[in-house]
Order: sequence, then structure tokens, then C-alpha cells
Amino acid sequence: VQFIHRQLAWLVLFGFGWLFYQSRTLTKGSFERRMAHTVTGIVILQFIIGVLTLVMVVPPHLAATHQAVAAILVAALILLIHSLGEPQVLRQIKNAGD
Repeated sequence: VQFIHRQLAWLVLFGFGWLFYQSRTLTKGSFERRMAHTVTGIVILQFIIGVLTLVMVVPPHLAATHQAVAAILVAALILLIHSLGEPQVLRQIKNAGD
């Protein structure tokens, strides 16, 4: 389980690095771009806390912090997804049914 969790952490870190890179196409200073950068920052924080938790042999305060940041990350992701609106693909599917 730990191996999968670590591999997934790397995948998420690189995935959100890609999101940060792709967010350059969003309007500078827009809410969506700021949220993409914020979410990327939270992912980096979560990764660092996860590494520290392992290095320090799982102290309860760091494990709890890791869980709390995960909850904050989920909330930030929901806000980001909502701010981006309905994807074009879904609009096309809905319009095809009309």
C-alpha cells in the first residue's frame, strides 16, 4: 500500500506541475489561473508533508496535518473545477441530443 501511495504521490505532483504549466493559457490574473496555481501549491505542500511524515517515522501531528491538507486540497480542487465551468466536450454531447 505504501509503495502505491508513494507512486501516486509522484504522479499527482507531476500532473499538477503540468496543470501549472498549462495554466499559462488562462487569462493572467483570472480567478481560474490563481486557483490553478493555488491548487498546485497545495499539492507541493502535501507532497512535502508526506515525505516529512515518512522521514520522521509517522509522528501523529504530521500525519494529522497530512490528512488536513488533503481535505483542503479536495475543497480547492472542487472550487477549481467549478470555476472552469462545463467542459466543451460535455456541451457538444448535450447539444448532439437536441
